[in-house]
Amino acid sequence: MYRHINRHIDAILGLLREKNHVQNYDNLVLAFAQPNAAVHEEFQRHYARFWALGPGVNNAWRQHYFNLLDDIRNGRQPALQQQRQLLEHVCRETLNNHRGGESLYFSFATKLVHMVDRRAPIYDDRVRAFYFLPHANNGGAIEPRIHRCLDAYDALVNEYDRIIANNLLHQSIVRFREELHPEEFTDIKIIDSLIWAFVTWAKRGAALVNGHLQYE
Repeated sequence: MYRHINRHIDAILGLLREKNHVQNYDNLVLAFAQPNAAVHEEFQRHYARFWALGPGVNNAWRQHYFNLLDDIRNGRQPALQQQRQLLEHVCRETLNNHRGGESLYFSFATKLVHMVDRRAPIYDDRVRAFYFLPHANNGGAIEPRIHRCLDAYDALVNEYDRIIANNLLHQSIVRFREELHPEEFTDIKIIDSLIWAFVTWAKRGAALVNGHLQYE
């Protein structure tokens, strides 16, 4: 899987430039460093654009989400040292009653955790597709869904550690740093961005040339 990213790194970096991905993320992290950033409307708009926090959530849920981000960042929530504990806490705090059932916004929960701990991976639809991970809202009771996603997230954390330890994306990470000049990106976030961009690029049909998939 990772050799496809390394092979197509030119196209991936081109897409990230097109999206102004690096500057937008760096600016978001720098803005979050300002006191009480999460409660300011300008920061919330920037956050919503970057993390695709769109019209699918209502205003009350959205406000609760940003208040939770502010509380965690400023130590007004329980001290949760482990990523899984913090993520489970955020999942439960951001459940939403929707069409008669509870919606688990697991991707948004991981994005919130990432903002307070940038070593934490993101579990969005592109990463989920790349690794064939479970969807948060595939039906069933809420407790099994939460724990299924948390278990998948633990596997994702371990996999990113393996990528770094074994240099599986080393050449692509080096190219990312040399050509895009990120200021606030951890290696974990670079891996996330490479996977996000690869899946986005592939979904455009760019991997299909003359009737053949270019994944060699």
